[in-house]
Amino acid sequence: MPIKSEIDSIFKYEKAVNLLIDNKEKLDTEQTKNSEIYKKTGQRPQSYLDDSLYKVLQDKNLRFSRYEIKIDGKDTTITFKSSLGDFYMRGNHKDKEADYTIFWHSIVYTNKTTKEFKNEDDKDDTPSAVIKIKDKYYYHIWSGLEY
Repeated sequence: MPIKSEIDSIFKYEKAVNLLIDNKEKLDTEQTKNSEIYKKTGQRPQSYLDDSLYKVLQDKNLRFSRYEIKIDGKDTTITFKSSLGDFYMRGNHKDKEADYTIFWHSIVYTNKTTKEFKNEDDKDDTPSAVIKIKDKYYYHIWSGLEY
């Protein structure tokens, strides 16, 4: 099931999308400079704008404040990802070899056509889904067996 509190506050993600898109060019410039420094020195410099944007997103009380931006021509996709500590595990009884099923989730903004689906019961007991929240916003959940 989608995380109700995040879906109820989707307007926070809409503001975050606008903030990230407005700063995409600056982020790219910073990343290019940091890549050049890394190639020359072998040291990864601090990413000030990226860190600042992450802090702003945390201050907006987004559960998923880590993000990934992909822009390919006119197609834009921003994925707000769960962190390593933000997942759900449950005991697994269908597959005796696996101890747990672990679930990851994210909120995705995309202007690309996205197909909704729900895979609630499969032979491996690893459900997954893409659920439309509103135009251009989707909730993704996927799972895997944890051994």
